[in-house]
Amino acid sequence: MKEKLAKIFFLILVSTFFVCAAHSEKLSIFDNLGLTRASKEVKSIADVHIELSQDSNVSLKKLDESSKGLNSKSINKKVVFKNIASGSWKIGLDKREASITSVTIVK
Repeated sequence: MKEKLAKIFFLILVSTFFVCAAHSEKLSIFDNLGLTRASKEVKSIADVHIELSQDSNVSLKKLDESSKGLNSKSINKKVVFKNIASGSWKIGLDKREASITSVTIVK
């Protein structure tokens, strides 16, 4: 009887874990040095707001994919990438003089 209850409890625990994990995943944004600039639990997608020291072309590339990623030009030293999926992403800047001043993940 104890073994049967232990198996039922284990199955409930495992299924609860997978249901919770499916509802929330981490979105992490890194700079070109590999430093974490922002990280947040998101349900599926979120917007990423980036502020720079000066205007530049900005890229956002998912680290575990070989795709080109997303590209945008900052306006007034700001750029927003919309509907970014969970996972690890790296920011790239076109100008060496430009630096990232802040990164915010907005659900």
